[in-house]
Amino acid sequence: MQPQLVDKNVLAMAAIVGLRMVYVSRDAGRIWVRFAGTVKSGMNQHTVNLWLDPSPDTKAFIAGGARWHYGFGGVAVRVSAGDDVEGWRVFEERPGSQSDPSSWEARLAAGECAVGLVRLHDKPGYALVVQSANRRQIRLESPKQTSLVWQTAEPIERVSVCPNSALVAMLTRERTLHVWSPREQGLSLTVHSSGSAEETEVQDEA
Repeated sequence: MQPQLVDKNVLAMAAIVGLRMVYVSRDAGRIWVRFAGTVKSGMNQHTVNLWLDPSPDTKAFIAGGARWHYGFGGVAVRVSAGDDVEGWRVFEERPGSQSDPSSWEARLAAGECAVGLVRLHDKPGYALVVQSANRRQIRLESPKQTSLVWQTAEPIERVSVCPNSALVAMLTRERTLHVWSPREQGLSLTVHSSGSAEETEVQDEA
């Protein structure tokens, strides 16, 4: 089977279930949420216009995992990045609606950067994963609160956020890997440069 071009200008993507996926792209001067793969029912039949004007600085994150199979999950789009200050708009599932998400905006402090989006485990809604300007703290930013995820004396060199499990992986300058789980509200895994590890079992987000 030959590869098939599905779309261009894709900003973010995530698996849903089976062979289906959700992605964010820019097209015709707008930002869109679209789907690819086998289409059977539910949300996978919809294309959602987020009514945002893309720019060269536009970035996007997806979260929600399998929730996209039944309705809208979560999408974050960077809408501004001037003067070292990022502005983001987060779209999240609205009860009873598949294609009309609610939204909220966040303006980060100078030097901070958003590195992902996660679905909150203890309450409805989503939160931006934000790295501090000094690169030593990771926090969650949501409309009603800000909570510290992790802080370290060593600068955090890399951060990766899984759009399905919501696990946050943080690699420090000393080559120590910390994996934080919103379900556990704490570290699920720590791997040291010596190869030793501390681990707790974490399940994928439903």
